[in-house]
Amino acid sequence: MAENRPHAFVGTIPLSTFVTRLICLCMLPLLLLAGWLVFDSVRAKQAENDSQAVNLAKNFATYVDDHLSACIAALNILAVSPLLDDPTRRQDLYQEASGFFQSFGSHVILADIGMPMRMLFNTRVPFGTDLPLLPQPEGHAAAPTALKTGRPAVGDTFLGPIAKEPLIAIAVPAMREGRPVALLLSLIETAHFQEQIHEVELPSGWGLSLQDGRGETIGRQNPEADPGSTVRVVINSKVSPWSIVLESPRVTYTAQLLATATALGLGILGTALASLLGGILAGRRVGREVALLADTASVDTPPSKIREVAAARLVLDEAAKTRAKAETALRDSEKNLRLFIEHAPVAIAMFDREMRYVAVSSRWVADYRLGSQEIIGRSHYAVFPEISDAWKAVHQRGLNGEVIVADEDAFLRSDGSVQWLHWVVRPWQADGGTISGIIILTEDITRRKQAEDELRKIEERLRLALRGADLGTWDWDIDTGETVYNQRWAEMLGYKLEEIEPHVRSWETRLHPEDRARVMEQVTAHLKGRVDFYETEHRLRHKSGEWIWVLDKGRVIERDPGGRAVRACGTHLDITAGKKAQEGLRESEEKYRRIVETANEGIWAMDGAYRTTFVNPHLSRMLGYTAAEMIGRPVDTFMFAEDLQDHAAKMATRIQGGGGVYERRFRRKDGGELWAIVSATPLKDAGGNFAGSFAMFTDITGYKQAQASLRESQERYRLVADFTYDWEYWVDPSGRFLYISPSCERVSGYPASYFLEEPEGLLKIVHPEDRNILTSHIRRGLETDTPPCDLEFRIIRKDGETRWVKHTCWSVFTKDDVFAGRRGSQRDITEEKLAQQALIESEQRHRAILQTALDGVWLVDMQGRLLQVNEAYCRMSGYSGDELLNMRVADVEVVENLSTTIDHIQRIMVQGQDRFETRHRRKDGRVYDVEVSVQYKPEDGGYIVAFLRDITERTLAEARVRESRGKLEAALGSMTDGVLICDADGQFIDFNDAFAKIHRYRNKGDFPRTIADFRDVIDLLNTDGELVAVDGRPVPRALRGE
Repeated sequence: MAENRPHAFVGTIPLSTFVTRLICLCMLPLLLLAGWLVFDSVRAKQAENDSQAVNLAKNFATYVDDHLSACIAALNILAVSPLLDDPTRRQDLYQEASGFFQSFGSHVILADIGMPMRMLFNTRVPFGTDLPLLPQPEGHAAAPTALKTGRPAVGDTFLGPIAKEPLIAIAVPAMREGRPVALLLSLIETAHFQEQIHEVELPSGWGLSLQDGRGETIGRQNPEADPGSTVRVVINSKVSPWSIVLESPRVTYTAQLLATATALGLGILGTALASLLGGILAGRRVGREVALLADTASVDTPPSKIREVAAARLVLDEAAKTRAKAETALRDSEKNLRLFIEHAPVAIAMFDREMRYVAVSSRWVADYRLGSQEIIGRSHYAVFPEISDAWKAVHQRGLNGEVIVADEDAFLRSDGSVQWLHWVVRPWQADGGTISGIIILTEDITRRKQAEDELRKIEERLRLALRGADLGTWDWDIDTGETVYNQRWAEMLGYKLEEIEPHVRSWETRLHPEDRARVMEQVTAHLKGRVDFYETEHRLRHKSGEWIWVLDKGRVIERDPGGRAVRACGTHLDITAGKKAQEGLRESEEKYRRIVETANEGIWAMDGAYRTTFVNPHLSRMLGYTAAEMIGRPVDTFMFAEDLQDHAAKMATRIQGGGGVYERRFRRKDGGELWAIVSATPLKDAGGNFAGSFAMFTDITGYKQAQASLRESQERYRLVADFTYDWEYWVDPSGRFLYISPSCERVSGYPASYFLEEPEGLLKIVHPEDRNILTSHIRRGLETDTPPCDLEFRIIRKDGETRWVKHTCWSVFTKDDVFAGRRGSQRDITEEKLAQQALIESEQRHRAILQTALDGVWLVDMQGRLLQVNEAYCRMSGYSGDELLNMRVADVEVVENLSTTIDHIQRIMVQGQDRFETRHRRKDGRVYDVEVSVQYKPEDGGYIVAFLRDITERTLAEARVRESRGKLEAALGSMTDGVLICDADGQFIDFNDAFAKIHRYRNKGDFPRTIADFRDVIDLLNTDGELVAVDGRPVPRALRGE
């Protein structure tokens, strides 16, 4: 039965073969796994290197872009500064630009826009140092690019002409009305970027470099390696033409792969031999080795004796090490990122999805005034509870993947202040591509906004000032004759602006023939540079045919390289009314001056403090002083002590508005007595307040001295009285006329007999308004103890004419001191009254002119003290009149101090007059430009009259015009075509060097300029050029040679 049982296992393959095949089959997956692990390790290592290289290059590129953007933003602030528009304040702009070095470690250059460009200042050297031309480096140059595009530009490296070291330029154009007027450049030393590159932590064998647009190296860490042995990562800058290049070594495992393959071959051979020894042992051994292979956690596991297993174990160990290195590199990358954010020159904050702070820059902490508080991990909304819902919505949009940018935005702080920001919100992603939070970059542009607002205010004030000053303006292109006038210029002449041809002949054809030669001489003198500015007063023909007077002021604002004027600007001010007033005032003053100086009466004026302000020559002779010795002295210093009480009473009456006629005794310079009849009247200011007194003085000293002897010589007096010039009379104690001199008929028109026969005759001819005054006076005069008295009143002559009479009378006594009546004299003072009134009106007119003048007016003494100022200067300076009268010139001067002011006054005394420009400081501290015209008056100890005009707007306008002057100069000089400019009469105005060279002249000085040479020149033009009229009109026949 056993013989018939079938065999359970029947095989034809020997056990050794089966085991060998089985082992080989089992080893095949392990060999494949080992090969894949080797390949994966190499690939993972290379991917890790590539990722790390890209991150490092991007991080450094971000730092470079942010640093350049911050520099550009700072330069933009300087570019919009109003200091740039004022050449006189260029040193102030230099001081602001010097602060740029403190923030960015680089210097600033201000250059013009000519070709070649000139440096106006360089903060690397002191202000005012002679500077070379701005260099033009090869490759991408920042300055030309900025001028061409009108936007900021960053250039390639070049050797600095002053620093003598490699530099990089950042150029920002200063734009005005859409055009560049100047260029601001920041020169950064390449050493700055070299230092930043060296601060970047790189793995061993790696290299990092920053290259400009030409491929020149700006900075580098580690020497450049063989391109075949490295992997290059290139990141281009978003702000500049630069690029960041990072080089990492290629990870190759060729030797390792060969070793692994050898080990696999030997393993197969060993396995085959082992299979011959026994399948069971081989199977068990393979099982144990496989188990050991899986035991990767133990570090004490003995190495496998099977090469394939050992290789697999090695691959697994390498993979574990690779993961550990990757984790370490990730932590290092995060550390570097945090350091980069913390020390970035702009405000940066990194948030997670819950808006908790992950990292912030120190600039963020400073800009938002966070002080030393710890905010990492805190909610942004807890740190800033005032954040609005609108901001929160922006944050949410960023978390949703949107990039939001705002050029300017107002942020209301919790303390009520407003902060203007330029900000960017962008999401950041984790390795898996998911959005893990947002990054906010902000720039505080509050100062820039404030500067822009201030610039708008200044421009508005300039516009209003020009309108308020009632000035016509003109802008003359001297080459073409084209002239731009404003509306007021046309209105002065009775035209609308569209009726005026925009050409200089619109002015020339209306110029008065008598003024033409004088005006054109002054224009030519200024155009040729012999005088600094042009100023004339001349007449222009009005549309109505009348002539008006204008004050014409102008200045050349642009000259070509040869110094020839090519553009000028100026203003017209209608001074017709002033001219007429000046002429009338001059005639009036001359007439009244003659009356006052030749009057037989003394004239004395004092101010509200009883100080002498004016005396005429007759009064100074009466007292024995010169006028200079009396001016400024109190009136009572010329009196005797016993008369001061009565003088004080008279002054009290004067303050109350009352006048008076009385006798007063004065002390002469030699100590003698002067008796005078004083006729005084108060002076009041515009507000009706007491401002002084004005009086006429009649010397009665002789009369007083002869009064006693006069009683004894009445008869002789009668004989003399009949021939006196004044109307003399004598009345008895009852009021009856005893004597009337024949002169009464000359004064009143009535003969003496009329008054002798008619006791009331004198009262009847007195003006009705003055009759009560005389009646009261006559009644008091009949009292024996009545003192001498003076009285002024009007009479109506027999012919009907009204005349002023000065009445003087005193008591007459006999030898026995018996009252014998009153002796009187009446003098016709009509002309004196008219002169007095004219003098008062003249003074009032002078005061009105002074206070209503558009320009400021000063009176200054020899020590620089302000004696008088008008309202115009008070408005100009911001001080009140009382404040200014307690100040000196040096208190408002910026250019001069007290010492230099006194020196300047001494020079003016020698020259007699002067005109100059200076700068004054307002009460609020602001400085403004002033044009000053002064004249020295030697009278009364000497004083200076100064007329001051605020020319701040004009100097600003001139500065803007000078900025554009270079454009025309550069254009004409750079043209290769010949250009000839002449007027309609064939007179040459100008031509460029190219024109002279085309026509075979070596330089412009050899070219013919006279009418006699026109025929030859026209022949040249017909041969070599085209004759074109600038304004499109037919070419004059004289120019065509006809």
